[in-house]
Amino acid sequence: MCTQLQLDNLLSEFSKSSKELFGEKLKDIILFGSYARGDYDNESDVDIFLLMDVPENEVWKYRNSIVEATSDMSLECDVLISPIIEPLARYQKYKDVIPFLCNIQKRGLA
Repeated sequence: MCTQLQLDNLLSEFSKSSKELFGEKLKDIILFGSYARGDYDNESDVDIFLLMDVPENEVWKYRNSIVEATSDMSLECDVLISPIIEPLARYQKYKDVIPFLCNIQKRGLA
């Protein structure tokens, strides 16, 4: 479990790494789940949603890169980081239809 200071540092480092990896393709980073709601516990992971301007069939390429980048961060904070990459076009099409995307839009913290 992260303290608020550790979480802030982790998110800052995650944001920096993501921007270096993805550049202009990265459109937004959103914290969601228990850490965003403030009801996390010792078993909670840090859920991070990455909105990217990439084709849906290429998401796997970017997912591998971000998972590698988060491994060290997870070990440093002793918390699992769970990144999810969403293509911008799919998000725009379904953000008001798919419950998960509606939840990200309404309750996520950018």
